[in-house]
Amino acid sequence: MASTPARQDEPVIAIRSFGTGRLALAVAGTVDTGVVERLRTLLDERLVRELSAVELVVDLSEVRTCVPGLARLLARVRTGRLAEGCRVELCNPSEALAAGLDTASLTEAFTMYDAVRGRLPG
Repeated sequence: MASTPARQDEPVIAIRSFGTGRLALAVAGTVDTGVVERLRTLLDERLVRELSAVELVVDLSEVRTCVPGLARLLARVRTGRLAEGCRVELCNPSEALAAGLDTASLTEAFTMYDAVRGRLPG
């Protein structure tokens, strides 16, 4: 009999608008390369970019495990969105994100460091 993953490990991406141009996005569970690709696609969608034109808050508190690609994606999104004038905040990164830092660039590592320390990146 095959075992099923615990519900808390199921990948979840949830979004919610909290004002004009302000979007909160939560990532939870096990983040594999497929989830990173879905997240990349979502964040690149025109509607999502419009909904988060002023501010994008990414809650990472419920990420259980993740691939290094998540840190790379978050650094890319942060850099690009800041250049567009959007405030980007990475909230409550879990310890699982440390797995992505072994192969991270300095920019990616400092993006995570700033989030862990509770500072606004940029």
